[in-house]
Amino acid sequence: MDVTTVLRYDELLAAPWRNGLGTTREVASSPGEGEFHWRVSIAEIVAAAGFSAFEGVDRTLTMIDGDELRLDVAGAEHRLRVGDAARFDGEAAVEGTPVGGRVLALNLMNRRGRTTGSAQVVHLAAGDTLDADLVCALGPVELGDGVRLAAFDCALLDGPVRARSGGQVVRIDIAADSQVRS
Repeated sequence: MDVTTVLRYDELLAAPWRNGLGTTREVASSPGEGEFHWRVSIAEIVAAAGFSAFEGVDRTLTMIDGDELRLDVAGAEHRLRVGDAARFDGEAAVEGTPVGGRVLALNLMNRRGRTTGSAQVVHLAAGDTLDADLVCALGPVELGDGVRLAAFDCALLDGPVRARSGGQVVRIDIAADSQVRS
């Protein structure tokens, strides 16, 4: 098995958040009926802003670039650095404040009752086998038959793939009723 689709960060279209207070680049999603069943995006946070509400959605936010992101999730404070993640309900009142400049955060959203998912940072060594639905590189990494990913590039996988070089990736696994597609 191998990489099926490479999604270059620089080629992903930036779009405003649902509430207009930030920007995001959609990586991949399963649309479902009118609303997505799951969605992966990369948000750029440049100033303190409230997050958009997503009713009926579980969110996992993994910081992938920047110094620090302070999250206030319904009154509970979280301090994220690269590789750290926070899980929260999409209905929660969330305020994000970047510390030390802009941050990038990978956002995995799963519609409750339709899909579940996980996102975790994995440190790969050359020769390691990775079995995931989707990976997003935190720096340069080479997978499969010479597929090179730069920082924040992502790849949809069709089964296990071997790392040809070391590097860090966010491994994303999704249990869904529908087929993974970009």
